Amino acid sequence: MKIPIRDHLAVCSWSLQPQHPQQLLEQMQQIGLRRLQIGLDPIRYEPAVWGQFAERAKTAGLVLVSGMFGCVGEDYSTMETIRQTGGIVPNHTWPEN
Repeated sequence: MKIPIRDHLAVCSWSLQPQHPQQLLEQMQQIGLRRLQIGLDPIRYEPAVWGQFAERAKTAGLVLVSGMFGCVGEDYSTMETIRQTGGIVPNHTWPEN
């Protein structure tokens, strides 16, 4: 049995920039995909608003497949700032292999 490609794809919530959980649920409904990579910072910074999102997502038929958090100093506003600041990059404090 071949699995449809849509069952392998996930949407990055931070790309949608939802202002509240209901908006994210509605955006996912419009997109038509069921797998979600959830941005964890809203949950961390606004637990009263986002704290129950996992339960709401499950009720809506969504599957949370991963989570992402921002690091201090990251700037994703342009490709150049992503190159300079994005992600975790080894530096002189990392042990040599």
